[in-house]
Amino acid sequence: MTETYPNSKWGYGKLDIFAAMSSVPVVDGYMSDPAYSNLAYFSSGRNGFGDDNDLKTIKYYADGTNIYLGITGEITSNDHILIFFNFSGYVGRGSNTLGNSSSDAGVFKYLGGAKMDFDVDFALALNEGVSSTNFYIDACRYGSGTPVLAHGYIGNVGSQLGASNSFDVSAVFGGTGNLTMAYHNGFAADTLRGVELSIPISAFAGVDNTNNLQLFVIITNNTGFFSNECIPGDPGASNPDTNPDFSALTGGPFHTGSSALPVELSTFYASVKGRDVFLNWTTITEINSKLFNIERSTDGLLWMTIGEIEAAGNSYSIRNYSFIDRNLNHGQFKYRLKIIDNDGSFKYSDEINVSVNLPIEYAVNQNYPNPFGTTNYLDNPSTRIEYQLPTDSKVKLELYDVLGNLIYVLIDESKSGGYHFYELNANRLGLSSGVYFYRFSAENSSKGIFTKVNKMIYIK
Repeated sequence: MTETYPNSKWGYGKLDIFAAMSSVPVVDGYMSDPAYSNLAYFSSGRNGFGDDNDLKTIKYYADGTNIYLGITGEITSNDHILIFFNFSGYVGRGSNTLGNSSSDAGVFKYLGGAKMDFDVDFALALNEGVSSTNFYIDACRYGSGTPVLAHGYIGNVGSQLGASNSFDVSAVFGGTGNLTMAYHNGFAADTLRGVELSIPISAFAGVDNTNNLQLFVIITNNTGFFSNECIPGDPGASNPDTNPDFSALTGGPFHTGSSALPVELSTFYASVKGRDVFLNWTTITEINSKLFNIERSTDGLLWMTIGEIEAAGNSYSIRNYSFIDRNLNHGQFKYRLKIIDNDGSFKYSDEINVSVNLPIEYAVNQNYPNPFGTTNYLDNPSTRIEYQLPTDSKVKLELYDVLGNLIYVLIDESKSGGYHFYELNANRLGLSSGVYFYRFSAENSSKGIFTKVNKMIYIK
């Protein structure tokens, strides 16, 4: 049996099961997903808008197709969380003020005179709207010549308890794809709660996987008065007020470091030939990628690294990779890729399941190495005899000298169906140099008797 990723087997509405088996975060306002990296922290301790407004962490994950953000914290009343985006390669406001006008959507109409310390390209404004059930979204897209290229009301999530909703942002952000967002306002009881969203990279006009991303998150009121609660940075003991110039404030930078939009894995699949599993995967783009570690598990809990393949580093074309896991016994196996970037960060692919079946016939292989021994040319007193059983069988392995005399009975017991081997050590058996024969036999009531004799040479 083989399984291919992506697939549609998770069509049961079981988000908890999906989250446990998938490396992609579930957008539910609860940022416990192991795929996330902590991008930046609230470290200033400022509390300019009181205890009911909080920020703690920006969490980040990107899979090459979508960006996932988690902002742990909460707001109250009609205050706003603003998220500013900067993509390398896209020219937004640069060192200019934001340039919003009085006709712009929501709180953006009050931000025209504000200036950031980095190039702002896109922004989201989020607020509860003086309710216990609503969560509103406004958006803005900035340009270098014309300050505001587009703005507008995006929609209402309709829940403050983690239910998600999706919205078309193409009219504002200029690309294609839907923003999915959830908000859980119980941060005071559990600091993993807050705002969570996913958005395809394609939703941002002029942005692709070659770009890096910077972010800034801050709380304002509904008339654009900025608080001193932000991630990252420390604006000082006083709130920055309206139209602040963050490029002139101490306590910066008021933006995160650059985060790559990393490897986009388009396929990962396996095929089986006998005892060998052939793994193949394809990437469409790679940014700062270093290695693919190939991992195997039999239970999905304990994983073993079985190999590594060097990644392309930076690539904007299709790349094909392969790895062979050889000589497995029969059974069920799981595989995944650990995708490691140059900075040491990593993520996991989805898992694929593989079955290695029982052999269909009896067989015993020629021992290897052969000849074997300890001389000026050889330094190995051991040799390996491999055999396979299509079903549970009574097995006997006997060693004879060149005259046909039985020297040792190496195996005389029942064995389960599958692939087995015997490691023969000439030193332990006290063998002299010479030619020997080993006779293998296997018997099962339904399969009958199988017998084969092979020759081995020991040089001492």
